[in-house]
Amino acid sequence: FVRRVAEERPLFVGFSTITGPQLRPTIEASRRVHELGVPVVWGGVHATIMPTDVLKEGYVDFVVINEGEETTQELARMLAGQVPQDYASVKGLAWKQAGRPVENLERSFIQDLDRFRPRWDLIPVERYLIQSGPYDRAIPVYISRGCPFRCGFCYNEVVMKRTWRQHSDEFVLAQIQWLKDNYRINAV
Repeated sequence: FVRRVAEERPLFVGFSTITGPQLRPTIEASRRVHELGVPVVWGGVHATIMPTDVLKEGYVDFVVINEGEETTQELARMLAGQVPQDYASVKGLAWKQAGRPVENLERSFIQDLDRFRPRWDLIPVERYLIQSGPYDRAIPVYISRGCPFRCGFCYNEVVMKRTWRQHSDEFVLAQIQWLKDNYRINAV
């Protein structure tokens, strides 16, 4: 992975984070990518819950708080030099100014989730097919965000602000049909 980053020299490398032992390989990869001079962006539950603490680590340059579709696009345009680098103007972004963490205003949640769709055609879907009971070509398909329940122990209260939104039925059915037609999935 790090060798590919060194060869490709992307605008940045993003990592989705979750609190726990899963962070160990993310931290190691982040350190190595950062040493290459490639900006490191953390998102996901862990980074969203504690963006200022995450930015205290030298190997993390930016944190995308909550949903990343719009925030990440704005950041990418700035890093590519397409627009002025005004990180303070990007809602949902935490960053460093003179080495100190800065947390911008939150971005509103995306209300029309259908505006964003996975680019299954760019993903090696075959690698993600799993066995699920009697089905041998199952794949996880996200159809909503948040949770309608209010469990006091869950991250949903902090990260998703106890909200729940879903893709339209038409979107979900079209996505599943596309996966059936192109990858012969038999369960989601």
